[in-house]
Amino acid sequence: LQAQSVVAEFLCPECERVFASGDGRCPYDGTRLVNLGAGLASGTVIDNRYTIRRLLGKGGMGSVYVARQHSMDRDVAIKIMHHRADGNQASVQRFFWEVRAARRLQNPHTITVFDFGQTERGSLYLAMELLKGSTLGHRLSVDGRIAPGLAIRVAIQVCRSLEEAHGSGIIHRDLKPENIFLCQRAGQSNFVKVLDFGVAKFLDPD
Repeated sequence: LQAQSVVAEFLCPECERVFASGDGRCPYDGTRLVNLGAGLASGTVIDNRYTIRRLLGKGGMGSVYVARQHSMDRDVAIKIMHHRADGNQASVQRFFWEVRAARRLQNPHTITVFDFGQTERGSLYLAMELLKGSTLGHRLSVDGRIAPGLAIRVAIQVCRSLEEAHGSGIIHRDLKPENIFLCQRAGQSNFVKVLDFGVAKFLDPD
């Protein structure tokens, strides 16, 4: 079963806000909007292995969906690159850097990538663990700040992720509140997952 696509959306490359409709320019900073094209509707089957359930969010590089993995009978997060990014060499390289980093990193505070491949339309995708919670960036935008004790606990967990990455010759290079995810794990609140190694630098000879 191949479902129909949903309505197109528009991205501001400067502030990365996504709009349901566009009149040419971002109302916040005046940057010309980019048409992301139509997203994937619920029920769309990807690579005969995943069924799209709903959209989680969109950014400049791609869209993230909740999908059901057929073989494991579990929900995962799937990041699918936009078509306009598929033809960009730097974007494709960033995708494979993220795959390469995922193969090396096993720390529980680093996002787990299960799989990667291509959709029937030729777009690259990553299948990752589905997290429940919010980014530190969202938490700060709502609360303005977090308590010092929590800030210390978050920083320690981030450092545990980066310690393994640095030991494997990987430098994240895009560490920011939006790439620090706070979730529930094994009865522990504010469990940290470090996201997006797509612009990581690899220190090994190749």
